Order: sequence, then structure tokens, then C-alpha cells
Amino acid sequence: MKMLESFKAFVKNHPGLIEEVKKGKSTWKELYEEWQIFGEDDERWKRYREPEEIKNEQGFIGILSKMKHVNLQDVHKHIVELKELVQTIQQFIHEIQPQDDHDAKYNRYPYDYY
Repeated sequence: MKMLESFKAFVKNHPGLIEEVKKGKSTWKELYEEWQIFGEDDERWKRYREPEEIKNEQGFIGILSKMKHVNLQDVHKHIVELKELVQTIQQFIHEIQPQDDHDAKYNRYPYDYY
């Protein structure tokens, strides 16, 4: 009877299984037998878990697994290159913008302001 209780707890953590049975794609007997054979940690059960739980696991674990492969020297190099690019764009914009200073206004129409 302990196995059945464990399976019930497993189903609570994998509510997609209920939908699978309701839609007639599987029976409880089939799912129970697969659960006994493959165990609850098998990859096949992941799609039946709560979407939020899957998203959180994929997000956190995915980030950690990707961070393992990140070369920090490359990241630093790309940040420096990006900073230089932004500075170049800012300098270009500054050069093409008309200078609108106080003296330029007065020098355009020297007799109107005196």
C-alpha cells in the first residue's frame, strides 16, 4: 500500500498526468506501471509537472549551467568593446549636432539684440 501512496504523491506533483488520463491518452494502470519501471526521476515525467515549477527549474539551472561555460575574460573584452563603440557613437552624435550656444544666437543677428 505504501507504493500506492507514493504514486498518489507523485501524481500531485505532476498534475499533467491527470489530464493525460482524462483525455484518454493513458490509463492509471499504465502510468502506475511506467512509474514503477522507470521511477519518478525519469525525464519522461518532466512534461507533466507544473509549468511554473518547470520554468523555475529551467531558468535557475539553465543559468547556472551556462555560467559554467562562460569565459570571464571574453565577457570583459566584449564589455570594453561595447563601451568603446558607445563612446564612438556619442562622439559622432556630438560632432554632427549643431552647436546651440549663447554666442551663436547673438552672432546670427547682431543688430537685433543690441
